[in-house]
Amino acid sequence: AVVSTQSGHYGREELMFQEPKCKLVMLTVQTHNQLDPYGNETVWFDNKVVGNTTSGGYSYQAKSSICYAYVPPHLAHLGKQVYVELLGARYLATVVKDPMYETEAVRTRNAIREASASV
Repeated sequence: AVVSTQSGHYGREELMFQEPKCKLVMLTVQTHNQLDPYGNETVWFDNKVVGNTTSGGYSYQAKSSICYAYVPPHLAHLGKQVYVELLGARYLATVVKDPMYETEAVRTRNAIREASASV
């Protein structure tokens, strides 16, 4: 437990060096039908439950089912494959980069390109 004091927190140094028990990752899920993750589905790896999803749905930008899930740190690497259980069946899921789309505004990006082209 961390106890607050005027000079800081007791236990702060120990917490600084602990690795988190789970990490939030984005997954693409290969469902092959109109079934999409919704949230609170089980995440499997090596026939063991290792985490759960928090939210999900179909991404028109990525053209696939996607979800966020908490998984152990050793599974939180790009390209790592796990399974997500949807309605009793397990579907292959892959850890992907988050976010999966360009976050910079298109107008801003185009203005930068035009400015650099005119120089």
